[in-house]
Amino acid sequence: MAAEPFSFPDWLDGHAVDDARMGEAYESLDAQSRSGLKACIARLHRIWGESPDVSRSLLCPRQGFCLEREDRPAEAAVIACAADYRHPAAFLAAIMPAVLAGVQALLPAFVLPAVPRAAAPGSLPAAPLLAALELAGVERAVVLDEEAALALARELRPERSRLLLLGEEPFGEGLILHAHNAGLACRSFFQAPCYWSERLNRAEALSFTMGGVPGGRKGNPSASKGEAADYPVRLDADHETLWIWPDLEPNWFRLQRARLFTP
Repeated sequence: MAAEPFSFPDWLDGHAVDDARMGEAYESLDAQSRSGLKACIARLHRIWGESPDVSRSLLCPRQGFCLEREDRPAEAAVIACAADYRHPAAFLAAIMPAVLAGVQALLPAFVLPAVPRAAAPGSLPAAPLLAALELAGVERAVVLDEEAALALARELRPERSRLLLLGEEPFGEGLILHAHNAGLACRSFFQAPCYWSERLNRAEALSFTMGGVPGGRKGNPSASKGEAADYPVRLDADHETLWIWPDLEPNWFRLQRARLFTP
């Protein structure tokens, strides 16, 4: 019997980012900022394209058996992003693989810090993060504290879902522990998005000002050591406002199935 279609619980409605705030976030960005986010989306879309609804392959070696493989979109994915995250291009690079994979129920969840740092909780998430969602066509997002984020993760069906954590420093230990115990596929990106600038021949940190300019360049002393080969991302002058996580692709957001049989 087929499983019931998944839907997120109703209690999340009380934590949703309202449409007006999403629209205001987009309008608050200047043309250059919007252009940078649009360019990031366009590059990632061109790299991967949209995944098919279902993909199947059949391999029958001479030894007399067959391997049938199938993949389809995960039924649900939660992108748990620190609400004070400062890198909208890197955020897009985490969201777009799920969008292009065709995840049936995709929900970005902005997790408030237990101890507020630079920004007041009411100002989080920052406008560029919300504008990035608007441009990516993701219409729903929620703002949660850590306890509510864990409650959300417990709603996912582990064998059919994905959980991705994004932040500038480790957070969400409870989410990671739950994923491990439940067998829920989970990835985390806690390292700052630092890249090797081919223009400057040195390490740089992708950043933006809280005023809303995405992808602004800012030297990062902690990342200044090493050589180009030490950095998984290298960017030329035309791409220094963009981002890609090299080991995160749409396939991670798809369910892989295999069947071995004798024909």
